[in-house]
Amino acid sequence: NWRKGIKASRFFRSLLRHVFAFWMGDRSEDHLSAIVFNTLGILELEESGRLDMLDFPPVAALAGEGHS
Repeated sequence: NWRKGIKASRFFRSLLRHVFAFWMGDRSEDHLSAIVFNTLGILELEESGRLDMLDFPPVAALAGEGHS
């Protein structure tokens, strides 16, 4: 199912949610496995060249370049 098209931003949101839940001590789910799954999902998009699914903002925008 995930190979059909989950955008990188969705993987990333889920990744962060599980990181923070684990950090805060929530053990009601297997957060570590979810962290690994979401990280590997992003890696798969990067490695397979699925540019249509890599919807992160450009690095320059994150660094504030080009803004005055």
